[in-house]
Formats: sequence, structure tokens, C-alpha cells
Amino acid sequence: MMDIIDSYLKSDNYFGSLVFGSHINEVVEIFNNTLLIPLEPLYHNNFIDYIKDFAAKFNYKIGEQNLETFNKDYSDNIPVCYIICKSDKSNLNLSTIEEEYEDQINNAKLFLSLISGQTPIGFFNIVKINGKIWYKTQLVQYNKVTRLWINEKEKIDYIKNAEIIVEKYSFSLGLFRDAHRESNLLYRIARYFMVLESIVGSSDQSRNHIKAFFEKNNYSTVVNHYDAVNNYTLKIDAIMVGGIMRAKLFHGASLKYKYFGKIISKEDYDYIIRYPESLSRAMRDLCEGAFFIKARKNEAFSNDQ
Repeated sequence: MMDIIDSYLKSDNYFGSLVFGSHINEVVEIFNNTLLIPLEPLYHNNFIDYIKDFAAKFNYKIGEQNLETFNKDYSDNIPVCYIICKSDKSNLNLSTIEEEYEDQINNAKLFLSLISGQTPIGFFNIVKINGKIWYKTQLVQYNKVTRLWINEKEKIDYIKNAEIIVEKYSFSLGLFRDAHRESNLLYRIARYFMVLESIVGSSDQSRNHIKAFFEKNNYSTVVNHYDAVNNYTLKIDAIMVGGIMRAKLFHGASLKYKYFGKIISKEDYDYIIRYPESLSRAMRDLCEGAFFIKARKNEAFSNDQ
């Protein structure tokens, strides 16, 4: 196996990614251009150190024997795999390198998910272009949402409605949680649409059904986004576009402009495919909006009984 690893490492161009969370038993080559190498588990000292500080803060008495047990529990708990994707292209450059390898990396992660039953999460990248190596951290993205309340009643109402969502719509909420983990933003958009289908109730005309749900509740589904960096204004209906994405991707089709030609311009389509962040955020917000619309209706129904 060392021969095949060396052959990849000696390639002039490759993209390497360290991922944690998926266990494999041996080195595996897939698609003749990607190598999956199992490594030692991720070091866990920070877990133990954090537990010590946590115990001190709350005055918990944790002895050395406890810490030895925790060390043993964590020692083999975070498997790591090194993904190496090689390329025969000679005109690669650092600014577009992630786009060049995006499909290969995504396929490797999907393969790992399939054979391990776990979700691989990237945390460090190694890039080799024409024999020169660069390194880049890949930070785990956490959305730090800060809720601002006008008054205490608004805060209490929000919590009460969130409790209703957890109790009444746990399956839809599970879909929503899983959608956040999707690294491919185009796929994430499709997943968010499926969440909306689950919340609102799917039908043969799910796009129109969901759109009508929001319109009835005076909730706009239009994305109005200005991208200052690319000097581009995007104005589309998130439900109509997201619904087509969900329909095509769910049934195994590749996205093509002809599927969207009746509702958006070619320029808008090209922008969404290249910069899907704004549509993804809009779909996420629509999911949250739908949850709370349903929760308020549940609360009103309960109060009427």
C-alpha cells in the first residue's frame, strides 16, 4: 500500500483533505484519482483539559481514576482519514483550486459516508500545484446566531413556540438539522425545500402549495440580494427555484438551465450555480419562518380549546 500512497504524494498536482468522523479499515482508491488513507484518531487532550476546567468551575470532584477512564473512552473515538485527489491538469492556480477539486472531494466524502455510516468533516487541507505545496485550515463553520428581544414577552413567546416545534414537528426539525450539515450548498437548498414540504405538507404541486402557504401568512419568498463583490443583483423566488432543484436532484438529474428557463434568466442561473450562498440562506430562513408560523397556529388552536 505504501507504493500507491507514494505515487499519489509524488504527483505534481493534488488536493489533500484531512477529515474526521468516518472510520475505514484500510487504504482505498476510488475513481482511479482519489486515495483514502486511514490515520490515527484525532488527538483528544482538549476534551480532557476542558472537563478539568469544567469540573473546577462547578466544583465537581473528578479524580485521577475518572480521568484515566475518560482518556480511554476518547482515545479511539474520533477517526481520521486523509483524502488525496490528484489531477492531470497543468493550468491549476491557487485562487480556484478548491473549485477544481470540489467534485472529487465531495465524492470521496460521500463514499466515506456510505461505507462508514458516519459523516466526514474536513479540518485541514494540503494543496500541491506544479510541485509546490500550500497549507490551509478548514474551519468548522458554526452559525453564531444572536437573538435580540424587544421585551421579555417576546422572548418567552419565542421559547414557547420553539417548544411547540420540538414537540409537534420533530421529524421536520430533524430534516432541518441534517440539512445544515450538507457541505454542498446546492444540495443544501434542495434539502431545505424538502424540509418545507415536510412542514407545510407535500403535494403534487408542492411549489405552488408552499408558496401559497407563505402568501396566506403575508410572508415573502423573494430573494432580493445585492452582491457588492461581483456587482450583481439577484431577485428570484426562492420557492420556485429551490423546488426545481429539489425535484431534479432528488430524481437523479443534473442541474441545467433549461429546467429554470421559464422563471429566471440565464445570468441569474449562472450566478446561483456559482454563488449559491444567498439562496441557501434564504431557504434556511424560510424553513424557520414556516416552523414558527405553524407553531403560532398550534398555540392559537390550543388556546381556543
